[in-house]
Amino acid sequence: MLRLARALIGSPERSLAVAHAAAGVRADLLDADEAILDRIIILRAREENAMANAGDRIDPAAAERLAKLPSPQREAWVLAEVYALAPREAARAMDCSVTAWTRHHEMAAGELRADAATLAAALRAMLAAIDAPASLARRLSRHARRAKALRIARLAVAMVLGALILAAGGWLVVDVLRSRAG
Repeated sequence: MLRLARALIGSPERSLAVAHAAAGVRADLLDADEAILDRIIILRAREENAMANAGDRIDPAAAERLAKLPSPQREAWVLAEVYALAPREAARAMDCSVTAWTRHHEMAAGELRADAATLAAALRAMLAAIDAPASLARRLSRHARRAKALRIARLAVAMVLGALILAAGGWLVVDVLRSRAG
């Protein structure tokens, strides 16, 4: 969450504020699908007038070119080029169709042209230096462990129910065969 906010906003302080605001949106947010998390970060970043203070770790001219892009184009480009998301995942994060996402991405790539590879590399390098604050990392880790335990418990219940259904079905088949033979 923090890395996406940082890529979209640029300012360390503002991106942290966006990540914390996004984490408080829903009680079950940290257990939600990653596309939902991405979507909430994108919406929060739009509210923060994304990339207004970018440039503390990337080339100011490159940050300005990226900032001049309309939000959907910037988001599509960051999700594809910096995060290397598949078109379908990126479209889900942006809450649009794959066709619309493709068009946004193509327009952004056309606007950035030759600078795209350099800018993407600079953004990836900037994001690699970012570490989530310990408190946020602990919260994410705790929720991830709970979600995993819940998935395991659901799987165990499903397996037990499946075994009971198979046993009951087998018993019925045996009962029917005995009644026909007898």
